[in-house]
Amino acid sequence: MNTFVKCNRRIALFLVLLLTTALLAGCTEDEPEIRKPYSKPVGNESTPTPEATTTPTADPAVTGEPSPEPSATDAPTPVAVTESPTPEPTATPTIGPYTNTPTPGGATETPDPTGAATPTGATTPAATPTGSQATPTPNPIDTPTPTATPKPANTPTPTSTPTPTNTPTQTNTPKPTATPTTAPKSSFGTKWADYDGMWYAYDILGVEASSPTLCKNDPDCDYRLVFDGEKVRLIHTPDHNPDSGAADNVEFSLVYIFSEKSRSMYEAMGYGMTSYLDNPTDLSKGHLVYTCKDGSSSSMLALLIVDAQSDGTLKVAYRLVIDGGSYPVFVDYTFTRNPVFKEPDKYANYKGQWNCKTVWGVEAEEPTDCSKDPKCDYRLLFYDDYTATLIWAPDHDMTAGTTSHYEMRYSFSSAELEEYASWELGIDTMVEDNPTSFEKSHMVFRCTDKKFNGGLLIIDKNKDGTLNVEYWYFQKEASYIVHVTYTFTRDLVY
Repeated sequence: MNTFVKCNRRIALFLVLLLTTALLAGCTEDEPEIRKPYSKPVGNESTPTPEATTTPTADPAVTGEPSPEPSATDAPTPVAVTESPTPEPTATPTIGPYTNTPTPGGATETPDPTGAATPTGATTPAATPTGSQATPTPNPIDTPTPTATPKPANTPTPTSTPTPTNTPTQTNTPKPTATPTTAPKSSFGTKWADYDGMWYAYDILGVEASSPTLCKNDPDCDYRLVFDGEKVRLIHTPDHNPDSGAADNVEFSLVYIFSEKSRSMYEAMGYGMTSYLDNPTDLSKGHLVYTCKDGSSSSMLALLIVDAQSDGTLKVAYRLVIDGGSYPVFVDYTFTRNPVFKEPDKYANYKGQWNCKTVWGVEAEEPTDCSKDPKCDYRLLFYDDYTATLIWAPDHDMTAGTTSHYEMRYSFSSAELEEYASWELGIDTMVEDNPTSFEKSHMVFRCTDKKFNGGLLIIDKNKDGTLNVEYWYFQKEASYIVHVTYTFTRDLVY
């Protein structure tokens, strides 16, 4: 064993002497040796830059920099063998610091615009390479080309190496684009003239609905708003006639400030009702807050919040809590100036006096032309309160005949329908299935006089603008049906 160790020491000493002799021989030559660029041995390090792109570095003898002394540790340590290994002619040089260090995160080196390679995410080695190792140049194939390479502020000369900077200066700085001008806010809804008149509900969203209902698809969703100064009426008119007796009218008054008493009442309702009081009326913002103060209405204390929109529509919120604070009636509307439904006939088209053109009595064989018989002077008058009178004025004398009084009806009580059923003429079914409807130009009036209580006027407008009127009455004492058909016109008959 000692003999083997001694043999190894002798071999190592021989190698050191051989290398020293070679170095001394190289220093005695007249011209410095120009060495080829360093070729990296196969290992785990990354591949160096191809030779064609490297710059030869002068020999240390010319630059005056000492070459590193070889170390005994550079010699290969032989494994246990039976015969001595043949030593390599030269020692394996140590790999310099200029290997391609992987950028953290898998990034690659980005060439500096000045030409000097600065690895991304790694610190540039400060040590100067020794020996004949060439300065590596980034491989253009491995390095992605930047999309926009800014030009350096100072162009480097071939003889000087500029110091790389982290942020190159751009010579052409892009100018920021002009800030777009915001369109001025619409002034719609900031003056009372924007609201005056009638508005029509375009859609409606109830508290239990998942999405708004287009009113044009549901005739029962005909809601109107009528503004009159600082008052507004919310109208629900299933027959599309806001002036009919079937229309539900609720009037609201504008409120600027709520008293502490009012606030307490809304607070007691719950459901966040006081939040609407915290955002009071502000005409300059198109925001109006109304409240219903009609004590006789089931809508008392209901809030109506109107917000004008830039497109000329109105967003309206109806807020009320009923059933002792247990049920919120929250409805949201969109109102527009455009009518949603075709405008039907109106009661206003009937008001005033109509003159009888023909009359066909119970026992008559054919209608009578009233213009030829002064005793057949009948007149029908409609009034603002949805009442009417039928006057018989024989020989044109208003006091010589009779006058009966009627009121417009949209429905009848159970007792009234039983009364009509007792006539056994099907009148009960007729009035129940065909109530007053201005959409159909159809009206039903019931007599209010004690003598003729229960008598009916069933009125339909003809295409020529005249009225076809049927009078029905049953005389119980005589079991006698009175049925008279009239035709009325606006024209003067006499």
